[in-house]
Amino acid sequence: MGLSVLTDALQGLWPDSYETVQIFEEGFKFLGIAAWLSFWCHYVSSASKPAALEQH
Repeated sequence: MGLSVLTDALQGLWPDSYETVQIFEEGFKFLGIAAWLSFWCHYVSSASKPAALEQH
């Protein structure tokens, strides 16, 4: 997600067209969202296991 913000801030310095910069920016957003989704799915999966519940 931070790369999306950085890409947006530096888009005037990017040698490619505006459309290309937007593709990269949106791609970085997508990767950030996918990483958060993966993190939370893993967290919920590990917290839902019976062994994890017995320890609490």
